[in-house]
Amino acid sequence: MLPSYLIEDCVNTKRPLSLLCVEDLADDVELIRLALRRHNFEPHLFRVDTAEDMRQALAQRRWDAITVDYRMPRFDAMTALAIRNEFDVDLPLIVVSSSIGEDVAVAAMKAGASDYVMKQNLARLGPAVDRECCEAKIRRDKRRAEEEKARLVVELKQAVQFRDEFLTLASHELRTPTTVLQLNIEGALRALEREPGPGGVRGKLERAQKQVQRLGDLIGMLLDVPKFASGLKALALVEGDLEPMVREAAEPFREVAERQGCRLTLNLERNVLGCFDPAQIKDLVKNLLSNAVKFGADKPIEVTLAREGSNALLVVRDEGIGIAVVDQQRIFGRFERAVPTEHYGGFGLGLWLSRQIAEAHGGRLQLKSQPDRGATFIVQLPLRR
Repeated sequence: MLPSYLIEDCVNTKRPLSLLCVEDLADDVELIRLALRRHNFEPHLFRVDTAEDMRQALAQRRWDAITVDYRMPRFDAMTALAIRNEFDVDLPLIVVSSSIGEDVAVAAMKAGASDYVMKQNLARLGPAVDRECCEAKIRRDKRRAEEEKARLVVELKQAVQFRDEFLTLASHELRTPTTVLQLNIEGALRALEREPGPGGVRGKLERAQKQVQRLGDLIGMLLDVPKFASGLKALALVEGDLEPMVREAAEPFREVAERQGCRLTLNLERNVLGCFDPAQIKDLVKNLLSNAVKFGADKPIEVTLAREGSNALLVVRDEGIGIAVVDQQRIFGRFERAVPTEHYGGFGLGLWLSRQIAEAHGGRLQLKSQPDRGATFIVQLPLRR
């Protein structure tokens, strides 16, 4: 139990309150002061009785609350409410009057008054002021939080826009020298066919060519990110067979897979007809196979294409490290990975772009996996749109 002197201090502690009294009678202001002191307030009261004085008082300082007599010779509560709204709609305004009917009180509340108290029952004033000041603080805090949220959203949108602009600019700038390098390597390889050079040169050029091609693929991936993210990526749809698109993208991975100790098997059904963007379909296959080779070393990889009703099913299955259930949705996000970056390279964009490509075709990309039991990516694409 607290000592008696501490209890007395707590009881005697008054809370400061800055109150603007819109009142024509000074005696009534004193009654308001006494009522608030009984409720443990230490009120600082300032009386006004005209619209001009009220505006001046609100402009000069911050107030905790306003009390207003409903009707005065030169002023009234409805006008005071309108003036309050000009400055701070959250500022509590309590109508304190000796003669106010229920209909009038309801009208004042609808106009924005916080509460009304009869002068014959000023014991209600302290609790009303206490409650309304607390609720005003909650409203202000909520409004500030919403404004801060809106500001952060604007800043985030600007940051994303700047990032996308940078990615686009950087990718274009990188693509030009990469294309020139690729053309020069191809020219050197053709020259070696006509006139063989020193031993080992062809192998070095071929390895350089593969790395340049990989760099080109990464640059193309970066260019696609802002387009898909903004919804501005337009597909170049053509009617055709899905099988040669998948095969053309998958065949070059045989050599890559072999170097990783993987055996790549293609089981592709022909005449899987529909409307597709060949370049995007090839990118999707490359992304999924790149993922399978990266995480399925020394294990077989299988690519299957088949019709199922009105859809085409493209399945890429590996028997690698697999993906934990907790990571299976997250890895489809931009720049997301389920493994440490120091062990596996890449931007963390391949699966996100693959899902964007599938959905842009009206389809979907799903994953089935367990840790240490491989991963199966299933692409479902409508055959007729």
